[in-house]
Amino acid sequence: MKRASVGIFSLIFISVMLVACGGGDSSQPATNGEETEDSFSGIVPVYTPGSGGINYIVSAGLANILNNEKVLPGASFATEATNGTSEIVQYMSERHQLGMPAFGGIGALGADQAFNGVLEPVPGEHDYLRGIGYLSYNALHLVVRENSPIQSFEDLAGKRVGVAAIGTPPTELLEDLMEAHGVSKDDYQPLPLSSFTEIQEAVANGSVDAGYLMGAIPAPTVREIAQTENVRIIPVDPSIMETFESEHPYYSSVDIPAGTYPGQDEDITIGAFYSIYITHEQTDDGMVYKFLETIMNNTDGLKDIHPTFDIVPETVTEGVTIPYHPGALKYFEDHGIEVQQ
Repeated sequence: MKRASVGIFSLIFISVMLVACGGGDSSQPATNGEETEDSFSGIVPVYTPGSGGINYIVSAGLANILNNEKVLPGASFATEATNGTSEIVQYMSERHQLGMPAFGGIGALGADQAFNGVLEPVPGEHDYLRGIGYLSYNALHLVVRENSPIQSFEDLAGKRVGVAAIGTPPTELLEDLMEAHGVSKDDYQPLPLSSFTEIQEAVANGSVDAGYLMGAIPAPTVREIAQTENVRIIPVDPSIMETFESEHPYYSSVDIPAGTYPGQDEDITIGAFYSIYITHEQTDDGMVYKFLETIMNNTDGLKDIHPTFDIVPETVTEGVTIPYHPGALKYFEDHGIEVQQ
């Protein structure tokens, strides 16, 4: 009986050692803490915000290409929708601690804040995060009723503005744009609403003076309200935006041609924020290289998946303010893409 107990203990000890050394699961990292593109086998998550947005749609299409073309044999890419920036960073932190590869499609502002330790819901500097390249943009359409006295961002002082949530990238972009136009975030009344549908309704019934609707041009949410209500989109001041964008490289501006939306008779410019692909420092260089290479080799197919897709050599480095992953830098070097950071 005593001998049997010793034998069982020995088996348990050996099993634990095998698992610790990666012998019990081929998806675990190699014993030196580094995966290689040839040795890794398992699921590689691509985290994005909610499943309805461009980040998820493009990433799901990219994951299908990576899997169907067997770009990395043994690795299975899976797009995972999350609650947003903070959750993506949390998951990325967990994968980093495990030494397991992961990718994320995240707002460039959130990536910058997380890296520098000022993303409040996920405290601490996440300086293990690494940039890969541009993913998409999301434009802020500040909508008011046609007869509203609001003509510019300066007029938002003292007004009620419908927002999706406090502290999210769209609301932070709104507040930064207001500040650039001379209005403090303490000088307006944000009214958090649970959806863009509620913001549409609040603008229509007058319970807010203005509200933002997000989306790439043309944004379906803006077209929807413009079909049933007489509304206007408040433009940014183009003379302000050049300095604004240089001071906030994770933001941009977008020109909307006249006629894009019902009732829009003139060209206007509005603000937007970038989304980028990120990973962490322990993801293998070769895996990151092939991830980026697959994007650049399949631009037509990804544009078919989402018409606003616009990742080309001229745009692929836009919005990235955190250090690049060496695998991405190697790709840029091999293809003559200049990086300024």
